[in-house]
Amino acid sequence: MKILNIKPAFDDMIEIEVEGYPHAQPVFPADTKAEDLKGLLEAWKTNQDSVDLINAQAKLAPKTEPTISEELKALENKEI
Repeated sequence: MKILNIKPAFDDMIEIEVEGYPHAQPVFPADTKAEDLKGLLEAWKTNQDSVDLINAQAKLAPKTEPTISEELKALENKEI
């Protein structure tokens, strides 16, 4: 895992840009020690990979459109 950039985020936090994850950047306390960062990033990567898998599976799931009852449709363009 390659660190591309480290920059201030908000409050006392830093944001880390990691190669291969343009869609998600981990955020850690600014006082994080360099020797702790590898372990923190590995834990973040494990979690992020799980989230990415869930999102990919959700995109593949068939989309269903809900059925709207005639009673509800009758309310269109009416003051309630």
